[in-house]
Amino acid sequence: MIRKLSKIFLFTLLIFFKINVLAQSISGVVMSNSEAGIKDLEVIAISENQQKYSTITNEKGEYEIKLSKSGDYTIEIFQNKDKLLSENVNIDNDLRKNFSIAAIKNIEGVVIQYQKKLIERKVDRLILNVENSVAATGGDALDAVGKVPGVRVTNDNISVIGKSNLMIMIDNRLVQLSGNDLAEYLKTIKSDDIKSIELITNPPAKYSAEGNSGLINIVLKKQKKDTWNTSVKSVYHQATYPTGGVGATLNYNKNNFSLLTNLGYSKGKTAPVETNKIFYPAEIWNTVNRRRDLSDRFNAKIDLEYKSKNITNGIKYAGIFSNPSILDNSSTDIRNITGDELSTLDTKGEADIKDRLHTFNYHFIYNFDEKGKILSVDFDLLNLNSKTSRRFSTVSEGDYLQNSLATGNQKVSNYSVNIDMEHPLKNHEINLNYGARFSFIDTKNRYNHFDIANNILVENMGLTDNFRLKENTQALYVSANKKFVSPVEAKIGLRVENTQLEGNSIYNNIITKNNYIKFFPTFYIVYSPDEKNSYSFNYGKRINRPAFDALNPFRWILSPYVYSEGNPSLKPSISDNFEISHTYKSLLISTAFVNFLKNGFNQISIIDENSKVSQNRYLNFINSYDVGLSEILNLTLGKIIATNITGAVFYSHSKSYIPETPDQLNGWNASLSISNDITLNKAKTIFLNISYNINSKGVDNINYVSGTNQLDATLKFLMLDKKLTASLQLNDILSSNRPEYTTYSNGIKYTFRNYYDNRFLRLALTYSFGGKLENSIQERETKNQEEIDRTIK
Repeated sequence: MIRKLSKIFLFTLLIFFKINVLAQSISGVVMSNSEAGIKDLEVIAISENQQKYSTITNEKGEYEIKLSKSGDYTIEIFQNKDKLLSENVNIDNDLRKNFSIAAIKNIEGVVIQYQKKLIERKVDRLILNVENSVAATGGDALDAVGKVPGVRVTNDNISVIGKSNLMIMIDNRLVQLSGNDLAEYLKTIKSDDIKSIELITNPPAKYSAEGNSGLINIVLKKQKKDTWNTSVKSVYHQATYPTGGVGATLNYNKNNFSLLTNLGYSKGKTAPVETNKIFYPAEIWNTVNRRRDLSDRFNAKIDLEYKSKNITNGIKYAGIFSNPSILDNSSTDIRNITGDELSTLDTKGEADIKDRLHTFNYHFIYNFDEKGKILSVDFDLLNLNSKTSRRFSTVSEGDYLQNSLATGNQKVSNYSVNIDMEHPLKNHEINLNYGARFSFIDTKNRYNHFDIANNILVENMGLTDNFRLKENTQALYVSANKKFVSPVEAKIGLRVENTQLEGNSIYNNIITKNNYIKFFPTFYIVYSPDEKNSYSFNYGKRINRPAFDALNPFRWILSPYVYSEGNPSLKPSISDNFEISHTYKSLLISTAFVNFLKNGFNQISIIDENSKVSQNRYLNFINSYDVGLSEILNLTLGKIIATNITGAVFYSHSKSYIPETPDQLNGWNASLSISNDITLNKAKTIFLNISYNINSKGVDNINYVSGTNQLDATLKFLMLDKKLTASLQLNDILSSNRPEYTTYSNGIKYTFRNYYDNRFLRLALTYSFGGKLENSIQERETKNQEEIDRTIK
């Protein structure tokens, strides 16, 4: 099936291709009056019959345009649609010609300033330029990720419409966290410090193959050369309860040295509500858990980097010190099918958590020559120490059913080495990229369960466990990028990953091993017949490995009738992703996609009708596919309103191969998102964003999902010569983003709806000041490629 579809996609794409052999070219450098190359200029060659060939100058101002025939051409150079130069040239063979902008315009220093579009489409990724987004200001990285078209953030969980299992990178470094740990980490990053967010649904071979639906890469802002900048920030967040935060950032960049430091602290409380209903044949169990989640978090970050002529050395450290706590107040109302009350269960719990996360990176970059041959080496260390203590009791009709204490201590250490080589082959016009990655992960989990009677703790050895998990991965990859003819560019890659996993349940004396080698091919081809249209096709194979908590067999008791446990026998899932897209003038982006998932896993509730016990367990149980279409429309109405409209519709088919769930589930899903940025004054210091999202009812794996909608508004002010930024955000104004999921377990209907206090008001103030550093050594800027550092969760 996959092979047939890939042939159909390739055949469809190649219908559009008109391939001409190009025999000559014009190349050179576009320079300023100081003879410095100017980047990001559009260079166009126009033939006598008005056929156009174009390119964009690189970091050094270099350009190269391949032409189909010799003859007279007009060379035009543009900066943000402003024509800077027009000159006639005769091109017989390959011609080397430099252009000086100073001869046309007196641009001192030639500072290229232009407003990037809010949404951009590249060959392998969709980019949200956060620095141009009103809606993303004043929040954190988790807020900003939710503004990316096609991405959902529901109850702090990130997903892509039509896909699942998304991985997060920060500056091309994979974050080895998942679930609540990942959400807490993203909340420590200010959205104002983010330059852009890249959604890479089919990542190239150089990136880790982890994540069935691809990667999100959060690109942080870089400090300008020979400048310093300091910013202080305060945030007031009002949901059901208030939360406050303060932070400060210092950036320093002079000569060969750069420094970035960041400190932040936040404390507050939210009021999540978790509800579920179980429809037994003779009874209905309705549970409502009104939680109180208290946060207390301090984070620190420091980056140091030193650049010489060809060598860059840098170290990065980030630490999170968090002491959250959770208060449970769960009530279960049990009635018969006629509505008569039978009994009630009340569970109260208090969990205290202590998390300490440390990450360290050392990177080395060597620039061999001016042609872009670059070696990058990264060494990374992660250390996580998480301690949890939860005391809880369940009472029914005044009698204690359970009174217990559970404690846990998880220690995770990860060491990884990444080697990456960018290797252009000038003669063959091929850009090679190859490298290797070695990752070593060791996680130790100690969990104890105590029953409490007359305030005396008695350890329950049947529920106590000491679990150790080791996972080592070695990866090799290679990819090649080539422009075959002027309108056609292709990229192909292959990544191979060898994984050894061993889990040891020491108290139960059970050892689980899983060793495997997987190959992950990727392929991209782009056809751009003119300046207005671009067609692309891409394919990628991905893997999703279980998180450590999903593999841990310890049984975490929530009440006498509900418990959760991991599964050390859980296997990774594999997905095949196909996409074909068309971009028209960056205004309209149309994408058709097909995704196949094999051996998918998730946590499911297995309900026993007789004992009324719900077991939440991770299982491999599903194969599925999704096929759909998405549209992104960018509109600019004069100089006042910029509108982004994103819509998607897809058909989902899921088939389960375990008896506890329905055999299969099919259905359609649709979503629509409208975001409007409005400039409210001529000075461009007051901005308004109004956003509305709507999701139809549909299906998610073997669950039915209700429809939802959400209305947001953000008001942004720039004051004191734009040094002070104030933003007021209203999130989920109608409190209408409350999806309900319906599924069946052993033939028993089960519904749940969780709401995590998403309606809130947020006021953020940021004051920034800084300036230029004098007496700096003027050094030629070195072209550095993005270094890679990827580790699995």
